[in-house]
This record gives sequence, C-alpha cells and structure tokens, in this order.
Amino acid sequence: MVGPEEQNRSLLSSRRDAVASILMNLYVMAGALRMKKPIPRYLPSAAVARKRLLDQMEEAELETEEERVQQRPWQTGEKHRRWADVYRECYIPIYFLDYLN
Repeated sequence: MVGPEEQNRSLLSSRRDAVASILMNLYVMAGALRMKKPIPRYLPSAAVARKRLLDQMEEAELETEEERVQQRPWQTGEKHRRWADVYRECYIPIYFLDYLN
C-alpha cells in the first residue's frame, strides 16, 4: 500500500517544476516591465508543468483508489471526488485557451 508520504515524495518534483515555471515567468515579466524591454518570445510553459502534475496526481489517486477497493470491496459503489478532478475543473477555461494557441 502506498502511503501519503510516498505519494507526496513522488509528486514533489512535479510540484517544484510547476511552481518554478510560474515563478520564472513572473520574474522575467517583472524584469521586462522594469527595464521597459519586450518580454522574451519563449518562456517555460506553466500550463505544461501543471498538466504533468495533474496527470501524476490522477495516477496516484487511481492507484490509491484501486488499493482501497481491494481492501474494502463492499464500498465500491461510493463516488469519491479526486483532487485531480477538482483541479482539472478549475482550469477548464485555461485548457481551452492552450488549445487555441
């Protein structure tokens, strides 16, 4: 059985990547505004890093769900809300904008 500590460790690098890409973009934009220079054409994609994190979260939650069902098969009819679903619904408009570009 995978515990919460192992799940957190497995997601740590993806979380760092997502946060680092957002911070890098903000830092570059702040510097461009301060120096009145154009923003560079290519910046790290925060959307891609966030999508990787969401995909890994979904895999970890599905694995946990499978283990839970194996341990307690009488509770298979319950519908559990997963964090990956909640985050994905929050970013639906952003996914549409990503596909438009």
